[in-house]
Formats: sequence, C-alpha cells, structure tokens
Amino acid sequence: MAFMPKLYFTNVLATLGDYALYKPWGLTEVDGIDSINRRFLMPKYEVAHIREQGQDMIIFPLEARYGHLSQADQERELDVLQLEANRAGLRGAAVAVWDAGGGRMASRGPHQWQAFLQSISLPFVRANLNKVISW
Repeated sequence: MAFMPKLYFTNVLATLGDYALYKPWGLTEVDGIDSINRRFLMPKYEVAHIREQGQDMIIFPLEARYGHLSQADQERELDVLQLEANRAGLRGAAVAVWDAGGGRMASRGPHQWQAFLQSISLPFVRANLNKVISW
C-alpha cells in the first residue's frame, strides 16, 4: 500500500480512560496506523464554568503546547472550543489557559477579561473545574 498522509483538521485534547491524546495541527500518519481509534475517540474536557463581574466564562485548561501554536491556530482552536461548549449548553465565552512555565499561567480570551485572567492561577482554575463536555 502506498504511503498516504492524513491531516487532522482539528486540534483537540482528548481523553480515553487515563490516557490523554493531543492532535497537533498538521499531524500526519501512515494510512491505517491508529486511524480507527482516533475516528471513534471523542474529545473530553473538564472546564471551569464561572460567573465573574456579571459575565459567564468557560475556562479550558489546555496543555502547555497550546502556547506554541501560531496566533491564528490558537484562535481557530478557541473558536471550536467555544462552539462545542455552547452546543453542550454552557453559556459564556471560551477562554484557554495553559502553563507558561515558571509558575505563570498564560491565557487567550476576550480582551476585556485580561485583568481578571491575570489575577488568577492554574490552581484556581483546577479548583473551579465543575463541568465536563465532550463531542
């Protein structure tokens, strides 16, 4: 069989039991290797759905490698998370947070929330995980 690369068009974190899988943008694979498992794997996220200053926020803690994506790829991923969170019945805007190293948390979300996001930490986010969504 000839080598036929496959490209994943979504960049998602997914869990299956105790295992976490990450599909980076542009990941290629040899036809048939692990494609059956990935086809039926549903992404699953624990999120902190909170209300702060009269605004609903859906905070997605992501892997640190999210911070290494281009700004365009980060925005695309955040758009998918927003869409799926709203489809799951969660109100509010999606925010991505990740470990930026050195005990710092980085975030991507609405500009007007930056002051609040700079005031919280990953332990705060983990302590407020209160919903699970999957698709």
